[in-house]
Amino acid sequence: MYAPLCDGPRSLVLREGNHFGQDDAMVHPQLYDAKSNQLACIPTPTKVGEFAILFIRLEKHQHWESVSFNGLGKIKSYTARRLIGHGERVLQQMEKLVADAQAGLHPTISRTLLPNAKSKRIQWYLKSLLRLLETPASFEDCAMRWANTQRMQLDAHSFIDYLTIFRPLLLDPPLLPRPVDNSRAGCITTNLMTATELHAVGIPVCKQQLNVASPSPTSVNSIHIFNAARDTFLVDVWC
Repeated sequence: MYAPLCDGPRSLVLREGNHFGQDDAMVHPQLYDAKSNQLACIPTPTKVGEFAILFIRLEKHQHWESVSFNGLGKIKSYTARRLIGHGERVLQQMEKLVADAQAGLHPTISRTLLPNAKSKRIQWYLKSLLRLLETPASFEDCAMRWANTQRMQLDAHSFIDYLTIFRPLLLDPPLLPRPVDNSRAGCITTNLMTATELHAVGIPVCKQQLNVASPSPTSVNSIHIFNAARDTFLVDVWC
């Protein structure tokens, strides 16, 4: 399971294997903070459905190296096209969202609240990665392009969902907490106020308890599922 930290002192991820580190090649999800506050909305890893292609690891096929490419190889065309097709669709969604907001046609996003720099950055990187995905390279380079293309598409999805679903709720919190959306990656936090706010809008939240003797983000006693209604922390899910 992957879960990002939010309101934490360092940019860390809880990696598969239940430990903290900064060298996860897939890099999703990441830190939830004021600059990347949409990342708790990233879809959870899945093997089925429309998001499955965003969590498949690239495997080196039997005939990777090709004489025609001087020993280099390329991702199988049908595999690359699946990821490219998904990327093109999410780009269209983002472009429409930005255009509607800038024209004043979006019901919840005004022109002044649209993070233009972030949207342009995601679109530019994703378009560049999609163009490179089918070009010949070493397996290591292709695997890096594949993982980065997946990551940018996850960033784009979380950007759209945060602006259209979760930010309006955070600005005007519901009176009763929404059901927790377990299709989202959610976040880990040491901040009780942040945990309460995110739990109220349906984002999965976990509480990080630091080792008092060694108050370092990498010295974690336990992480618990947060439950705002009882103001407590339920069973250990990671240790």
